[in-house]
Amino acid sequence: MPNRQLAVFARGARWVLLDEGSAELGLFDSQIQALDRANEYVRRAGEPRYVIIQSDEGWCEALLAPQAAD
Repeated sequence: MPNRQLAVFARGARWVLLDEGSAELGLFDSQIQALDRANEYVRRAGEPRYVIIQSDEGWCEALLAPQAAD
């Protein structure tokens, strides 16, 4: 079970991706772009990560597992 997590949330008109140390991994124009980058981060790390995601309904948590690149 992973013990590290990422976060994706809105800041103004942009979406932010943070790593487990609260380091900013990027600013994105959409939530989808931020989640795509989170998936890439997990794939490169080679181990699962939880991602905390801000949505219109509040916050949710998802488990991202590394997958082979297309």
